[in-house]
Amino acid sequence: MPKMTNHLNRFTFGELSPLLWSRTDLGKYSAGLRRLENFIPLLQGPVARRGGTRFIAESGNGEKPVVLLDFAFSETTAYILEFGDGYLRFFHQGKPVRDGNGEIYQIATPWTQADLLGPAGFRRLKTAQSADVMWLVCPTVPPQRLKRHGHTDWHLSPLPGWAPRPNPAAAALFRERLCFAALETVYMSQAGAFENFQLRSGPLTADDPLEINVYGRRVNRIEWLCPAGQLLVGTAGGEFLIGESTTVDPFGPENVKVTPETSFGSSSLQALRVGAVVLFVQRAGRKVREFVYDLQGDGYQALDLTAAAEHISQGGLVDLAWQSEPQETLWAARADGQLLGFTFSREHQMAAWHRHLLGGQGKVRSLALVPAVHGGRDELWLAVEREVGGRAVHYLETLEPGHDLGQAQADCFFVDSGLTVRGEALTEIEGLSHLEGREVAILADGGVQPPQIVRGGRAALQYPADIIQVGLPYRSVLTTVDFEAPLPDGPAVGRRKRVVKVHLRLLESAGGAVGAGEGRLSPLEYWEPPRQMDKAPALYSGWVDLSWPGGYENDGRLTVAQDLPLPFLLGGLVQAILLEGMN
Repeated sequence: MPKMTNHLNRFTFGELSPLLWSRTDLGKYSAGLRRLENFIPLLQGPVARRGGTRFIAESGNGEKPVVLLDFAFSETTAYILEFGDGYLRFFHQGKPVRDGNGEIYQIATPWTQADLLGPAGFRRLKTAQSADVMWLVCPTVPPQRLKRHGHTDWHLSPLPGWAPRPNPAAAALFRERLCFAALETVYMSQAGAFENFQLRSGPLTADDPLEINVYGRRVNRIEWLCPAGQLLVGTAGGEFLIGESTTVDPFGPENVKVTPETSFGSSSLQALRVGAVVLFVQRAGRKVREFVYDLQGDGYQALDLTAAAEHISQGGLVDLAWQSEPQETLWAARADGQLLGFTFSREHQMAAWHRHLLGGQGKVRSLALVPAVHGGRDELWLAVEREVGGRAVHYLETLEPGHDLGQAQADCFFVDSGLTVRGEALTEIEGLSHLEGREVAILADGGVQPPQIVRGGRAALQYPADIIQVGLPYRSVLTTVDFEAPLPDGPAVGRRKRVVKVHLRLLESAGGAVGAGEGRLSPLEYWEPPRQMDKAPALYSGWVDLSWPGGYENDGRLTVAQDLPLPFLLGGLVQAILLEGMN
């Protein structure tokens, strides 16, 4: 009976829709996966266990969810804003901003809980920013101006002179103008004078304010504004561009044109400009589309980026954030609290969806992103709903970057809602009141210690340690697609087959289990060089070979899982397979 090999060396198509599980004719089929949880596909081909989430603070909104926004003055001066019922708090460099008395600094706002979040849980606040000034809009509250005068000196005030216009639902800066959208009208300020919207009755100049009605076949409310080469306008019925009618004269009241481009219709989620394209969510909240110029058609297209994973957004998306570093990734919060990632690069033919289930059944309710303190990556902030002590709480957490090759093993951070504790020969971990009553995973000086229950905000260590990573455990799982290979008498899919050997290529990994499916997993066994008894086993790089105990089956799939607080990077795998009935 002939033996065949199945070599999978890239996972750049991410988790596939069940509707594609039989599409072996697709060129990217073998680069896809049936399941991809708490792993992140890398641009180079491997998949890596995601980093954990670091606990920052409990929100000030009790059992009610909060909204996160970023306030970025520069790459080195950026804040996270936490909006709750009638208040606003500030976070800088991973910590709450505190006043001179050491109390968390906050200011009052006019937004109630109902103003902040729509019925489906999506964020209703939208913003435009110039340096230290941010304008915030919401359909139920007049527009507001937020100005930073100092680290603990922020002022929020209503925008003067806006009445009697309707409350805007979208905002943007375009052609040196502040733009608001209310119902079907875009209001643009005087050029260079952001808060002057007063229309002139005399002779008009190109700098004057203007009001533009955006109509299609139907009158639809404007959901968002996004500046690019022109101003992109998303309405409930379609997508439009506002720009000059002629390039000879400057943009202004007598040189403006509204062009309908696509008719998919947009949700109220703010669109994101990513390089030369704009990403937006279609009206039903399920499809993410890429608005891009088509040179051949001399017009714009809105390509469906969820077509290969239509199941991924089930229930709808409620928030988005774009991360440029270390990998270009769209992050999305789903209505049920699941965190989604979409690693995307047309340059490198990468389009991979992945799902992330937070440890302790945490539910992500809001996202925001700022440049990290030490550079090199963008920092994703999460507002996470958790249950602790029988009550709902909302925590601010950051998604850590995972494991960089060459990083010290003791610094690996693979726990959720976790903390790093440092000291000398510590035998107990303090400061864990936010995880009271929960079982936590512990990495101490690079070695895994037994899990412990947090009591009184403390957890014991089995052995003394200096550097401790502690938090909720989570599980990373992937399952490959069915084995397929062209045969003289037809495809291999559907034929009974037996996997006899599996070879995994790992980089700086530890732990993990492999098998034909859940409930059939066996722990990986690594070759270890001699080591000191008081040292943790080192991370492993190389091939791991397994003899496969199973019999003949129809699929030839493989499942890999890891639940220890350690990294796991799968560079590729090879299966040796016997096909039944072949001579």
